[in-house]
Amino acid sequence: MRGPDGKFLYVDNGDAALPIFVIAAKPQIVIKLKRVFPKAMQDPRTGRLIITANNEVARDLEWFCDRHPLAPVDAESRARLEKMAAAHRDAEEAVARILGGELPDLGHREPAITPRGYQLVPRAMVLAQGFLLLGDDVGLGKTLSASLMFTDPDTMPALVAAPTHLVRQWEEELAKYYPWLRTHRIRQGTPYRTDTTGQRRLLDEANAAHVLLFHYHKLAGGWADYLQGKIRTVILDEAHELRTGAGTGKYVAAAMVAAGARYRIGCTATPVYNYGNEIHHVVEVLAPGALGSKDEFTKEWGGRHVRSPRALGQYLRDSGIMLRRTRAEVGRELPPVSAMVQPVETDHTKLPDDRAGHRGDGREGPRRRHRPRRAVPAVRPARHEGPPRDRRGEGPVRGRVRPDAAGT
Repeated sequence: MRGPDGKFLYVDNGDAALPIFVIAAKPQIVIKLKRVFPKAMQDPRTGRLIITANNEVARDLEWFCDRHPLAPVDAESRARLEKMAAAHRDAEEAVARILGGELPDLGHREPAITPRGYQLVPRAMVLAQGFLLLGDDVGLGKTLSASLMFTDPDTMPALVAAPTHLVRQWEEELAKYYPWLRTHRIRQGTPYRTDTTGQRRLLDEANAAHVLLFHYHKLAGGWADYLQGKIRTVILDEAHELRTGAGTGKYVAAAMVAAGARYRIGCTATPVYNYGNEIHHVVEVLAPGALGSKDEFTKEWGGRHVRSPRALGQYLRDSGIMLRRTRAEVGRELPPVSAMVQPVETDHTKLPDDRAGHRGDGREGPRRRHRPRRAVPAVRPARHEGPPRDRRGEGPVRGRVRPDAAGT
């Protein structure tokens, strides 16, 4: 009986890094594995393959093991592989049902405004898989679509982070959609203290709120540490604000809060703002490891200039990472422009005389303006003696030269 072609080990790196699968196999099997997992990294010393352990990788590895058996190093590695592969299978089937029109009920309390059918889809996808990058066109109501999470009390307390100019708009919109919802807009960049009456009052309001509203820079002022593990749902509006990655405080803070949340939504009509690899930074906050590590993403898709933007976009949609609809797809096209002629009473004697079709003297046709010409000297004074030079004075002018250019 033929033995295994190799073995694999699941390694949990804790909070320091993403979990990985380490695979040791026969040389010919390694070659096949690299075709199946093009983003896998190979250790030059041992020849082992290293790949980020996410649900999709686990399912593909499980499929590969049916053709080329790989033995788990320990029981935990086998259990992790089976659990993650099953989670990917369940999420894929759930997303397919949702996109096919099978949507769950809104929950305990419906919003004051009846949502459109397509606005129910993002909530259902987040409940099924825990995350979503919502990239609908401008004007399709991403705020309402994302906030429908709040119809279920199990999704709260929640946090909404947005650019400064949109925080108050979120506050107003939530009050309109959900009159019963308690919201609190964070007033300062550091957590409230308990040493003064005013600070204690703000802290009580924040602790009692269903939804906390931040702008990104205030979230980075210490609130992320305070709220870590206390938030169930995180909504990141204009998520392309996180495109620069871990080099900014707001990215680190958003990632820290999102890591402890059960549900994560990013809203942006411009998922890729400048360069292709920015999508990795955004998705990494919402679904850590879904696109692999940064090096794996670069190896598979490319760096700043993605090799195939169309293929990457289709992969993000097909895998359920991103949901993006246009106005045409949801039947919310802008109405055609209607030209309406409105007669206006005018006094033509008061209009400027040089307008087209009226000369002011009773004759038809536009009136020409005559500007006095500047006097041009008949002979241009010579600037230097000898043959004409170029503008830099580095050599004679090549080609034909007018006689007056030399002062003759």
